[in-house]
Amino acid sequence: MYKLTATGITLAMMATGFASGQDSDGFYGVFDPSNWSSMGITDGTVDITAAVELTYDVKLGNPSNGVSFRTSEYSSTATETGTLRVRWNYFAQHKFFIPVYDLIAFADGPGGRVETPVGNWINTSNVDEEGIVELQITDGFDYGFVMGGSNSDSNSSIRGSLTVVRDGGDVSFDNDFSNWTNTGIESGFARSRPAIEFQYDVDLGNPGGGVPLSLADFTVQVPESGQFTCDWNVSAFHAFNATTAHYALIAIDGDGVESEEILFSGDFGPSQISPDGRGASIYVASGEPVGVRAGGSNFDSNSVIGGSVVLSRIIWEPEVCVVDLNNDGQLNFFDISQFLNLFSAGCP
Repeated sequence: MYKLTATGITLAMMATGFASGQDSDGFYGVFDPSNWSSMGITDGTVDITAAVELTYDVKLGNPSNGVSFRTSEYSSTATETGTLRVRWNYFAQHKFFIPVYDLIAFADGPGGRVETPVGNWINTSNVDEEGIVELQITDGFDYGFVMGGSNSDSNSSIRGSLTVVRDGGDVSFDNDFSNWTNTGIESGFARSRPAIEFQYDVDLGNPGGGVPLSLADFTVQVPESGQFTCDWNVSAFHAFNATTAHYALIAIDGDGVESEEILFSGDFGPSQISPDGRGASIYVASGEPVGVRAGGSNFDSNSVIGGSVVLSRIIWEPEVCVVDLNNDGQLNFFDISQFLNLFSAGCP
């Protein structure tokens, strides 16, 4: 920290931690999937893959007369022909009085459109569901999702988010959000944006003696201090006996100390889990890594654990350097000069 004292008034200038003050929403710039790295899991493998998030938002006022039924269609064009299996996580809030939610997957082809109902929910203030859907897609034809709904609430708003990632099949999934288009949604907006999936897998054999606690870290280094916030969902299988799981946001703070924001930690239970959450948040210092820790253990003759964590809707809130007086993104003599000019002019 540098200090300049002039007739009893001190100007403090932080040498590190400068930020533009602009929030970013999505995996752009520093948070682009290509900038993330992993520390491998013991005796296993890890992978980082781009995913896609599709969203809609309608606000007609409060109080108002509700939102009539409306949807938006999101699509990409297939570059192969075959079976595509995708895993989806749908989170939506259509408020409180007679809310309706509708989610459909589709695939176009030479014979027309084939629709696959994914979910229809009514009379619940929010929906937080996930699952797998299989589509037969055709090279040169569109595939995707239709989603939306309605309510009869004086709080006349509906909004939703669908994250989608490939789960299998013999063709690829278009995980480039910029290739996804939408029809828009009446009196609202719809868009696609990037998400990211972190995968881990440990296979010590069957029969085996179980998997000791094994964790992988997936991180990205930030150039400035700030608050990292995101939505998240997990899909994992850790076999059957004495299984545990641990998922957390991780970061290094200004004192060089690692911190964790626990997403889920504890007994896994048999078979498969799929916890998720909204608005997880952690502080990270300038020049330090922030990211996700994922993994677990079991004491099962089927000595395997594996899973994925998908992050979406990230919000990055950098700390603002209030003494960058000329807003050029640097701290130097010109800021001191600007301060002296303001002080001489009697600016409080």
